[in-house]
Amino acid sequence: MRVREPRPRLKEWIDRRVQAAIGGDVQDSEGTFVHYWLKNGQAIAP
Repeated sequence: MRVREPRPRLKEWIDRRVQAAIGGDVQDSEGTFVHYWLKNGQAIAP
């Protein structure tokens, strides 16, 4: 199976998109999954 072959590229793409949302480079970032994912993560972190 070649399922794991594209994984590094996918992780890089996700990292770039998350960083773009954090950096304010994404229009209407408050409407994205990443915004709520990060917001919930901050609420849980000590």
